[in-house]
This record gives sequence, C-alpha cells and structure tokens, in this order.
Amino acid sequence: MVDRERSRSRLLLAAFVVVVLTLALPQPGQVHWPAALLAVAAIAATWTASLVPALWPAMNRVGGVVTAVEIAALVAATGGPRSPYSVLYGMLLLYTAVFYGTRRLLLTGVVVAAAAAAPHAWPAAPGTEAEGTELLIRLAVWAGTCAVAHGLVTQLRRRTRQLREQEQRYRSLFDHNPNAVYSMDTEGRFTSANAVAHRLMGAGPGELIGDSVVKLAAPDDAAETARRFAAALDGHPQNYWTSVVDRQGRRVEVSVSNLPIMVDGRVVGVYGIAKDISELKALQDTLAHQALHDPLTGLANRTLLADHAELAIADSTRSGKPVALLMLDLDGFKQVNDTLGHAAGDDLLVEVAARLRRCTRPADTLARLGGDEFALVLPNTDTSSAAGIAERILSELAPPVSVAGQQITLAASIGIVVDQMTGREAAELLAQADAAMYAAKRAGKGRYELFHPALRHPESLPGMRTADARAWAAYMAALRAEITDRKQSGLPTAPRAPAVVHRTLEQLLAAIAALPPEAAVADLALPTRVDLEAFVFHQSAVDHWANTLVQDGTLTTRCPRAADRFWAYLQAWVVSAAPCDEAVAAMADTPAP
Repeated sequence: MVDRERSRSRLLLAAFVVVVLTLALPQPGQVHWPAALLAVAAIAATWTASLVPALWPAMNRVGGVVTAVEIAALVAATGGPRSPYSVLYGMLLLYTAVFYGTRRLLLTGVVVAAAAAAPHAWPAAPGTEAEGTELLIRLAVWAGTCAVAHGLVTQLRRRTRQLREQEQRYRSLFDHNPNAVYSMDTEGRFTSANAVAHRLMGAGPGELIGDSVVKLAAPDDAAETARRFAAALDGHPQNYWTSVVDRQGRRVEVSVSNLPIMVDGRVVGVYGIAKDISELKALQDTLAHQALHDPLTGLANRTLLADHAELAIADSTRSGKPVALLMLDLDGFKQVNDTLGHAAGDDLLVEVAARLRRCTRPADTLARLGGDEFALVLPNTDTSSAAGIAERILSELAPPVSVAGQQITLAASIGIVVDQMTGREAAELLAQADAAMYAAKRAGKGRYELFHPALRHPESLPGMRTADARAWAAYMAALRAEITDRKQSGLPTAPRAPAVVHRTLEQLLAAIAALPPEAAVADLALPTRVDLEAFVFHQSAVDHWANTLVQDGTLTTRCPRAADRFWAYLQAWVVSAAPCDEAVAAMADTPAP
C-alpha cells in the first residue's frame, strides 16, 4: 500500500515538472532544452517504472539514487541554482527527502552540490552564473530545508505507524473479543459492532448498525437500559445485568458494561461490552429455587413461607385487611410409610401437593414444612373465607389415592389463625395455627379448628404428675453429669444431637423447674410440636444407649420408675397428640414413689 502511494505521488510530480517546463518554453536562452528534456524524460521514466508492481523492490532500493542524479542533471540544464526554476529544485529535493532514506538524501545533496559548484561543466545561459559563496549559501539552505523536512516526515511516519499499530491492536481486541463489543452514538444508536454482537442478537453482518440499544432491550428492562445509558453519557461507567430480545424473539440474559467515549474532555458516545449469561442466570435461578422450595413437591419451604408470611402481615398492617395462616397435617400418614414404604409415602405427598395447589389462589403461598405438614399464607382473607378454603381442602383430599397398587383414603387436620393489624410476628401466628391444628386432631381428625385464646400455647402436657416430671429432670441431670465425668476414660460416644434437641431439652428442664411446688398434678408447658418430635425421636436412641451401658457396667446412673412414667406419658402424647387411654390408666394405677 505504501509503495502504491509513493508511485502515485511520483507520477503526479513528474507531470507537474513537465507542465512547469512547458510553461517556461517561451523563454529561450535560459534553458538548454535537449539536456532539460532528457532529464525530465529520465525522471518520468523512473517514476513510471515505480508503478510496475514487479519493479517495486528494485525501485525502492535504487530509485532514490537514480532520481537524485536526474535532478542534478535537470538543475544544471535549466540554469543552475539561480535560475527561475530554483523553487522547483527545492520541491524536487524536498520530495526526495520525504520518500527516501537519509543516505539517499545525502547522496542527492552531494550530486546536486557537485553539479552546482562546477557551473562551467555544463553550458549555462547568459546571466545565470553566480559566485561560489552565494551558491554555497543557497545549497546550504536547500540542504537544511531537506534535512528538516526529512526529520519532520520521519517523526510523522513514526507517529503514523504507532497510530496504525494502536488501531490494529484495538481492532484485534474488537474483532477477536469473545464477548460482544460495540459502540454507540449519543442517541444510543449502534455505530459499530463486532461479529459476536451480531450473533448474540441473531443479526447478519452490519444489521445492528443504526439500531437503538433501548429498542433491543426486553420490554421490562427497557427503562433500566435507558437509565444506564444516560449515566454512561454523564461519564459514569456502568455494570449491570439485563435482558435483550434477539431478531428471532428469543430472550437473552446478558451482563453489560457501558463505558463513556471521551474525546477532548467531552463524551461523544458509549462503548459497550456484553456477555451472554443465560446459562449462568438459569443456574442461579435453579439454585435459588432449590434453596427456597421443597425438592419433593416443588412447594415453598419453611424459609420462603416465613418470608411471605412477614410480607403479608406487613401489608395487612398497612391496609387493615386480614391475613390468614393455615397449618395442615395428614392423618394416618405414618401408617402409609410403615406399611408401603417411603417411596409410596413420597408419591402420596406429591399427590397431596397437587390437590392443595388446586385450592389456592395466585396470591397465596403454599408450603411443605417437612414430613406430612403443610402450611398456607392467605393474604386478604377473613375468618369465613379461611374456613371456606379449609373446607375445600378437606373436600379435595377426600377422594382415595392409588399408591403402590392400593387405594389410600386421605384426611387432614387443619388449624386456622386470622390476624388483622395486631403486629404479631409470623412465627407467633404459625405457632398459633399449629396449636389449632393439634386441637383439630384431638377433636377427631379430618376437620379444621380456628385458633382461640383457650387453646394454650405453647402446648401443654395435661394431667401430669409433677413428681414424675421432677424425677425425670433429676435423672437427666445425673446422667449428663456422669457422662461428662466419664468422657476422659473412653466412654463410647452417644448419638450426636442436633441443635434443636439441645434447645428442646433445656426448655423442658426449665418448664419442669417452673412447676408449682405444691401441685401434685399440673400441666407442663411444652416446646413446639415439631421440636418436641425431633427431641423424642433422638432421646429414645440416647435412652437405649444409656441403658445398654448401665447393663454392662459402664454407667451407674439408672432411670428411676417415676422418670420412666413421665417419659412414657410424654411419648404417648407426642405420638397421638393427646395422652392415650392406656398411658393415663397406667399412670393412675401406678403408685407414686
């Protein structure tokens, strides 16, 4: 490309020389035309040869020397340095300085100086002779002009080369970037975009140019895209996630960086870099869903239910509209697990979840809390509406379910609590709904119960002998103390208890310590049923472990009969939601220690 530009410039300059000499023809006596025309023809031939691609390498090597000799001949033939064509000589020397290297420039100066210093070597026109001093001064001026011009042009070329390299580096970063890279004007229209940007938007080459970035955004993200673009125009870089719609109508999730384009201290556009994060966004959505939903049924879990309950309560406080919470527990589900297996139980839970979904509204939140317990948050729902939904649930669950080749008849106990502008927390309302649910179980199952103040909360263990409870508390304290003392002697490790078991044990011991000292029979305040069930399950394993160690002599702390009575009573109450008749009769027939 550079050789082609040089050749074009040489040809134009040759034409200029011929035109100038032609205009000078009416001045006979100053120019020795045969020599001048021969020099011009030689220069023209040299420059014409430079147009032939096959001769470019040779002309780049010797073109400067040949041209310098030809210029020297032209100087002498047209009257020397003092002729009317002296300006033309300067232009020719300047041209040589621009398009050839330093060595060729020096050679040109030597040849021209030699020709000018010996004016009598060439026939000169009358009146064109000049004294040697003036000639040397003029030659020095020419040489200095050429040197300065060469230095300036060399710097210009170096700078041009640097700019070209920078442009190529930028173009490489632009064209070969794995992300979509583009630029926009101050109106948000694309002025350039790489191939990745076109593929991202499902567009052909060049089709994005002129399109508005706001119009490419998804409708629900257009306002945010416009705001981010305006912020970048104000000189503030932006990084954000958004969605765009490609030419095929497909929604694409992208991570975008907007950078202001600064020229002379002002913003003239915006650079954009976009990366397709659709897979990453889908993975994040999946993980977020898994963190807040039950993996078996796909319903909300306890965490999401609590969040939605708090939001519903806050909205109820602002608007004055009631909010209802329902707690539901399947009746007889344990027998399904025990007889048909856990796989059949899981199938049953999935079917229950599907039936419950048919009973909810879009604004409601349906959750599985664990096991066979479900809960619903019902915004803008009063007592009668909540009761109607509970009746619909019972009706929806009534038809038998085919599981593992057997027809299973479902029933559920439902507790309902309705709140309106009381400011109570979600945990308290859920506990009240839980208390109402167990009241429904005690009342016969397969029904619902509204919470009312007569339902004690926390739940209580009624008709319990205080002496039995205190005996169990004393036994637990003695057992814990002996285990602590014997750990250093290699005592076998007991089943590791989760935090809920430790917490429930401390609550039970505190409740027993708070019993009235003079009462022979009292109601014991209990933790929540979910915590109590976990505690009873784990403590049964601990009791078996402790009894085994007592039998082989490793431990000496034995469980007294009174403590056994309390534990049997508590277990029976947890399993049946009320003390079974056999447990009550056994306690009545057993004399107190």
